[in-house]
Amino acid sequence: MKLLFICHLTQNALDDTVRAMRYLGRELAMRGHEVDYFFRRPQDSDEQPEPISLLEWPMRIAPLASRKCQQKKYDIVLATGSSGWCLSSFRDWLLPPETRVVSWHLHDDPAMGKPVEPSLEDLQDAAPSLTMPPIPKDCLLQQLNVWTVEQALKTQDGCFLTGLEDVHHIRRKYPQYASKAMYQPRGVDAKFYSPQRLKQKANPPSRLLLISNNHTEKAIAAPVVEAFQQILKAHPQVTLTVAGDNQLPSPDELFADFPEPLKPALHCVRVQQEETLPDLYLQHDLFIQPHNTPAQPLAVLEAMASAMPAVVVQNPDFQEVVTHYESGLLVPPDNPQAMVESVTHLLENPTLCQAMGEAAFETVTRCYTWHQVCDIFEVNLTRILEQAMA
Repeated sequence: MKLLFICHLTQNALDDTVRAMRYLGRELAMRGHEVDYFFRRPQDSDEQPEPISLLEWPMRIAPLASRKCQQKKYDIVLATGSSGWCLSSFRDWLLPPETRVVSWHLHDDPAMGKPVEPSLEDLQDAAPSLTMPPIPKDCLLQQLNVWTVEQALKTQDGCFLTGLEDVHHIRRKYPQYASKAMYQPRGVDAKFYSPQRLKQKANPPSRLLLISNNHTEKAIAAPVVEAFQQILKAHPQVTLTVAGDNQLPSPDELFADFPEPLKPALHCVRVQQEETLPDLYLQHDLFIQPHNTPAQPLAVLEAMASAMPAVVVQNPDFQEVVTHYESGLLVPPDNPQAMVESVTHLLENPTLCQAMGEAAFETVTRCYTWHQVCDIFEVNLTRILEQAMA
């Protein structure tokens, strides 16, 4: 099987999509499949500088990816977001007829459900990159105006979703495309496993870790600040580390709303390379995720592989991996007081904290190795090719 992964490459060492694609590609190559990557930064796609709009990006990357596809004739192309939509919507112009297109985690939210209304200027900006191969402008405009989740499902051959609840939602809402929605969980690399922590004495936990990929706000949200003020005041020995990529705000910005007396307990870590993450997990006792994020963030699984209990927001994606009061604690969304009580409970019960860490480690090593996840991946890929031949 010949596969091509397409993704907007960023400088983010914590980018879940890029990391997942690389890990799965490695597993597939070990099984004899031919795997290539087309990871491009927007500034690599042509000579025009950033910023690049949501419309411009797929218009620029699609012809470049098309050229690669025409040369090698891949069986399946797996692409993220708008790049996958563009390739599938204009597949008659961009792809060999035998190539299947799969969307990597398609979001069904209000923003995706609304038609895209490009201006003539947008199309003219995108036009230089559409000269090879040419796409008729009337077809381009027609497709852009019906860019919805339903249209994406209609034009693509499959959609991989990291949460079972997402799969059920797509199948209920779009029954005519139910067979295209496929469950594809994420996994954990062996370098994150920390069995040595299991042998350690159950000391009182004190080092909290929060890993964030959301930089839309410069400072930590007020409800989260309020919650951790309570925790830090009641437990002076506790420290909080917020880790992120190189776009993480400075400590002064990030912790601007915390009282000065508490700031010595706050730390900010910018992760430049994935190789530094295992040590980061080992340096902390308790993983927290107070934000209601979609999909399965790799950070939660990796923290669990490091034998850390996780205190996370209760949503379908987290509930799949964290069993309440067994491998961690699930907290109702938008409830800072519940977060305070859950974290405090583990801080004051080190034996329970260690037991949950052990259960977290066992859960990940039993169900979420990349080898196991790749078994599901191969089944999904085979199913897509079989449906195409039917």
